[in-house]
Amino acid sequence: KIPPASISNDQRLVAIPSKSLAGQFVCPFLNEDNNTCAIYSFRPFECQLYPFLLNLRGKKVVLTVDLNCPYIKENIHTCAFKEYLDDLITFLNSPAQINMLKDNPQILAAYEEVSEIVGLDISI
Repeated sequence: KIPPASISNDQRLVAIPSKSLAGQFVCPFLNEDNNTCAIYSFRPFECQLYPFLLNLRGKKVVLTVDLNCPYIKENIHTCAFKEYLDDLITFLNSPAQINMLKDNPQILAAYEEVSEIVGLDISI
């Protein structure tokens, strides 16, 4: 069940105060006790993409990665990471994904504490 205060009037998820991290906000579907997602099988595109983020820099869309993610800290310099990244860039630059992003600009945000990876073939 989705808590009503979790969705804003414009149909966006609203972060809630963390139970364990003072001054931090978390997704309303995150179970902080076991670090699981209540809607994992149905999670939004942005959640499927994480720890990669689609960052808006001016009118250009840039693929970035969350530098605070423990997995990224451990794997950013591995061959497996590079291979996945190449596949992800190809996927995100496909016509279907470019059209999806143009139709859903709310997915894009100006994130901080990220590392820029590559500009995508899309401008908003």
